[in-house]
Amino acid sequence: KIAKEFNEKIIFKNMYRKEIYLKISPTTTIPINLIYKKPIKKNLKVFIFLAGSTSGVHIGWGEAKVPIDHQRIFIGADMAKQAAEKGYLAVTFEQAGYGERLERRLPKKSNNRTIDFANHLLLLGKTLMGNSATEISSVIDWLCLKNNFFNINKSNIYLYGHSSGGTIVQFAAALDKRIKGTLASRTVGPVRQTIGARGCSAGDGIIPGFLEWFDTKDIISLIAPRLFIALSGDKDHIFPYSGAKKVINDAKTIYKKLNANEKIVCIKVKGKHQYYNKESWEVLDKYMKY
Repeated sequence: KIAKEFNEKIIFKNMYRKEIYLKISPTTTIPINLIYKKPIKKNLKVFIFLAGSTSGVHIGWGEAKVPIDHQRIFIGADMAKQAAEKGYLAVTFEQAGYGERLERRLPKKSNNRTIDFANHLLLLGKTLMGNSATEISSVIDWLCLKNNFFNINKSNIYLYGHSSGGTIVQFAAALDKRIKGTLASRTVGPVRQTIGARGCSAGDGIIPGFLEWFDTKDIISLIAPRLFIALSGDKDHIFPYSGAKKVINDAKTIYKKLNANEKIVCIKVKGKHQYYNKESWEVLDKYMKY
């Protein structure tokens, strides 16, 4: 249910933002911002945006709060605003540990934004990935309510996540069949070659028994036959294209068995670990068919 809501604010010409606080459990309230264009159409397509390891999801609608935000917005990190311009209802989802959900209560915090929360969840038998994926499903639950602010098309709900946000959307899409399509930007690769090779100071992507029981290809295979797009760069030092291509090729085995070979795509871009909005929209516009 909505714990608190604010009046809509204009962000650019006929573009608006509405901020709400969604209470999904007795102990958890999530800040959500809805970005949309007026006049508001019926049967809106939904674009859920996760920003990744940034200062917060506010970059999604083009707001800068710290100096590095200006550079990220300049290269196209305001994906929620871009989605709204294309006619989507863009939903920004603040990840735990970032922006408004930054840790504020611990007397002695770790340097990383999410590791304390990840470790405390483990004490409760939970994981950061599982918690984040559940939160996305809770947001979708709210979006699908009949008495919501907007008339959405429940058959056209898409996820876009960059970096750590891209890891979350993989798990969320694997678990929630209401998600029609997913683009994971700069975040697909075999576990042994990514987290297993470089460590994980943030605690994200860690699942007990991961290496023993499954790998990234198995997570993505669970999304079949729904659309999944991996986008990665040839010079990405964290999730290089070579690793993403291997994962997608392995997952295609399941997609082929379900006659959905055209629904799984790996896109190569030239460059390092950053946002690539132009290339993202080229593939999204091509494959997000209705």
